[in-house]
Amino acid sequence: YLQKVQSMNHFMYWGTFDWVAVAIKQARALDALASAKGPSALAPLYCYPVPIKGTMATTDLPSSAGFASLHTRLAKTDSELVTLVRRANGVLFGKTNVPELARSLATGNYANGLAFSAWGYDSMVGGSSGGSAAAVSAYSAAVAITEDTGGSTNAPATRSHVFGYDPPKFHCASAASRLASRLASRL
Repeated sequence: YLQKVQSMNHFMYWGTFDWVAVAIKQARALDALASAKGPSALAPLYCYPVPIKGTMATTDLPSSAGFASLHTRLAKTDSELVTLVRRANGVLFGKTNVPELARSLATGNYANGLAFSAWGYDSMVGGSSGGSAAAVSAYSAAVAITEDTGGSTNAPATRSHVFGYDPPKFHCASAASRLASRLASRL
């Protein structure tokens, strides 16, 4: 399955960084927490895999925003939304492909290449959150975290036949909290 997803190029850093090992390491740490304190200690996300947009700063995954010269750089601190996912005991399931600096309606960059639609190689996923929408459309995860600066969540979601939600500005923490609660209630 990962080979199929890799060929569609929804995720960044396939050839240069082992992001799957990072996700497994996070999951093992959360498994150890569950063994020590019980499964309820993992609430509300219970190790749920959450792909995040390639523009978000992370300390254990490259933070290039699709810019080739930053392709191997790690951030000094996690972005606020990444911190919320970690605190909710979610597993960061890689970074989804983005155009350079998220400045295009087509998702692709020189370091990672073009992201293809889960529906086929002849369909464009849109941008700038195209990798996230395509990852959900391909069933890599039920939800992916994006950022929106002008339709860059909703346009790719529409093209990928999935739902895209863009909360009002400065409401990411409350939206993430509500999303975590809803996911937890369904698990």
